[in-house]
Amino acid sequence: MDDITNKYIILVFALAVALGVIGFGSAAYFSIRNSANDMASNMEKDALEEEESRYTQYEGVEISGAETVALLKRFENDRIRICVKRSPTAAWDSYFYQDWKCTIPVTGTGATIEKAKTYGSSCYIDPSKRFKVSLHYDASRTGRLQGLEIRPA
Repeated sequence: MDDITNKYIILVFALAVALGVIGFGSAAYFSIRNSANDMASNMEKDALEEEESRYTQYEGVEISGAETVALLKRFENDRIRICVKRSPTAAWDSYFYQDWKCTIPVTGTGATIEKAKTYGSSCYIDPSKRFKVSLHYDASRTGRLQGLEIRPA
């Protein structure tokens, strides 16, 4: 073989090695990027589940009126709406975080913990009554927990 042929063979070999390195690097980059995105997504999901675990423990639980007021007190500083229906015919009373995107149907307004404890007030919760708690999720947007619905058991 002559000198020019050797140079072309070396050039082709060098080009093949360079393309192999670039291809391997690109594949490794995209693989790592996808893994990082999956990890971030899982971390976000875990954080959301951890945040919502404070509320999910009440799903389907039957509580008394006194426990309902205690629950209102426990979550009064959270960014969550709690709606209470004191009787089957009563309006929903909404407590705390009034997120305008929340789809829980609310007709009662001005509910406070003090009114919930005050006999004769429009929002009075009878301590001896039984209530059932259900969670309300926003299925149309993110599937995130919006609030708690507490209704007569």
